Amino acid sequence: MNTHSSGILPFVSLCLCLAQGTAQERLLVRAGRIHLSEQQILNRGSLLIEKGRIQDVAERSGKPGDLPFDSLTTNKLVYENAVVTPGFIDIHCLPPTLVRAGELKERNFAMTPAWDAGKAYDPFASYWKALQKRGVTTVALAPDDGNLAGGNAAWIRPGPTSLMPEGEAYLKLSLSSSVLNRERRPTSLLGAVDLLRDSFADAKNPMKSETNPGLRPFASALGGGRVVGIACQTLPQIQGALDLFQEGKLEGFLIHANEAALALPRIKELEIGVVLDPLSPRSSKKALKLPLLLAKAKIPFAFSGEGFDRAGLSRFSFTLWTAVRQGLDPKLALAALTSVPASFLKIQEQVGSLLKGRRADLCIWSGNPWDLRSKLLCVVRSGKVVWKAKTLPRKTSKKGRN
Repeated sequence: MNTHSSGILPFVSLCLCLAQGTAQERLLVRAGRIHLSEQQILNRGSLLIEKGRIQDVAERSGKPGDLPFDSLTTNKLVYENAVVTPGFIDIHCLPPTLVRAGELKERNFAMTPAWDAGKAYDPFASYWKALQKRGVTTVALAPDDGNLAGGNAAWIRPGPTSLMPEGEAYLKLSLSSSVLNRERRPTSLLGAVDLLRDSFADAKNPMKSETNPGLRPFASALGGGRVVGIACQTLPQIQGALDLFQEGKLEGFLIHANEAALALPRIKELEIGVVLDPLSPRSSKKALKLPLLLAKAKIPFAFSGEGFDRAGLSRFSFTLWTAVRQGLDPKLALAALTSVPASFLKIQEQVGSLLKGRRADLCIWSGNPWDLRSKLLCVVRSGKVVWKAKTLPRKTSKKGRN
């Protein structure tokens, strides 16, 4: 009898330890409203997070014990009157410190398609922590607009818990005026378009692309094999970018594209997305109207954060507020910072929504995130709290522990 007991007790202890370990990996988030995706919203919602991913989602009836996983999970974030959204995604992140230092471009040559912006990533830099405090959980650290073929934008989950970029986000090209230089090619917009057109033409030749490493990024983008982002602002620049998309059968998006309203039919025909600059009340009338025009034309668009404003803060909150004030549907405005950039980057199965199986990247707000009176209360990335407000608004209750 004693022999039996001595064998059973270690087994029971092991089971208890395993169960305790699993419980510690779980996190329950409970809030008044949860935006799972653009189309799905839970009132009185609960999220069960396990091993950094959304394990289950449910709407509570208000009756005790209505959700078994609610009562069985000890690690909880309870904000009964709060609003939960997916974490923000900055698809064209340009931290001013790196831009001023020239760290996001190759200074001597216009064509550097193999250059990797991820080389400029310092996970311990203070601006990444600042971004987390503003709800940004994923960024595409991009080459700046100064090079014709700037290289690879790097997909990064910013902060000291992510020491390396997670991969290539897209090939960054630029037809903006900052590319032009009297001392080297290209010296004109036509010349810039021709240089890129010739590069894509040469990349179609297997012999040339195999012997010339500089052509391989172009070859990988042909036929939609890789996402391409082209910086362009004026109508002639946009037309040049659209020519390249059409000729190479490229897949991707325009960046900036301030005059996209003048080319809506062709953008829609080519199924190209648009990444817009941050918005504020000081934006031009043209920029303020553009999101509505794109939405009406059913052209997908995302807002970029461009890193930070002069005060070192993310511009997303002001962008949301401004876009909604201009008449944009709040759901579309929120999608332009979450699900749409995720789909542009082909990472929608991982981030950008709070559906089952996605990474648990989320923000908890005291109210609607497009209302400047709302406060960011907590930021969770991969199921772990990376930032939390020290004080809570009076109407928001918090219980439990993390």
